[in-house]
Amino acid sequence: MTKQKLICIKCGRTNPKKSLNCISCKGFYSLLTVEYSSNKLLNIKELYNNYLPYHLFKDNDFKNCSLTKFNKNIWLKNEGENESKSIKEKDIFVGLKVASYLGYKKTLCVSGGSGKNVVNFFQKQANFPLIKLYSPKGEDYEKTFKLALYNKNKNVWNITPGINPYSQEGSKTIAWQIIDSKIDFETILIPCGNGSSLWGIYKGFLEAKEQGFVKKVPKIFGVELKNGPIGKSLRSGKMEKNGKILNSKAHSIDVKESFSLQKAVMVIKLTAGGIINVSEKEINKAYKVLHKKKYLSNFTAAAALAGANKLKRFNKICCILTADEF
Repeated sequence: MTKQKLICIKCGRTNPKKSLNCISCKGFYSLLTVEYSSNKLLNIKELYNNYLPYHLFKDNDFKNCSLTKFNKNIWLKNEGENESKSIKEKDIFVGLKVASYLGYKKTLCVSGGSGKNVVNFFQKQANFPLIKLYSPKGEDYEKTFKLALYNKNKNVWNITPGINPYSQEGSKTIAWQIIDSKIDFETILIPCGNGSSLWGIYKGFLEAKEQGFVKKVPKIFGVELKNGPIGKSLRSGKMEKNGKILNSKAHSIDVKESFSLQKAVMVIKLTAGGIINVSEKEINKAYKVLHKKKYLSNFTAAAALAGANKLKRFNKICCILTADEF
């Protein structure tokens, strides 16, 4: 039987199982993660029941979206094929199921970008209320995010992937599906606003490596707009914000700050990856190419291909298309 605990990546302290913030470090950055200890597993399918929270999941709970070769060095993992058309479906599904297991009757999720569609989807599917919190007109997404983070209602659990450490576990399944394809990718590349998917995918590869299902963790790259908070923090060595949003069509990555910033920076450093900045012109070009090839990706997903086009030194790049248009 796999054991699990909720630990802080900064101080290493074990936290109560319902915590969203480290009881020692506090602050608004997402610092908690689920740590597992398990005996040797027989195959990669066993990761789903042993390395996701509370043995609640199995592999066929998560859609294995297509992974197809796009050109000589780029493969596309199309998470827009999820029923909700978004990568966040996997995260919010895990968050909802853990919330129910822990006894919550209501959950809260900040909705922005493709996450809006996922929340709408799960509001129809969930067996208990899922409250969606949109940014009020004229206010920043980041301000709404902080309101949700400091929610005082103990009967409502925040399952926003950028905040909830259990929800962030959902993205690990993408890594396991990639490993199961038997393609030895040098690089994984994904658009990032909060950066929580960077962390989830990294953890998925790391845990698979610990179990002997993969020899190494690929280099992980994030794609941001100019002066994005993760790249800015990597350059300065400090936890940075972006001064303003750019009103990009790739609105899911058009952010002032990342609430999973320390996790995202850690992933990039540990895997010798990086941040690639893309322009609106490059995103538009990639968007047109994808749609010409019959992909229905939105502009944020197109940013991934725009970034991959700049990584010509790698022979095998897995590019995560995060969402379709809706």
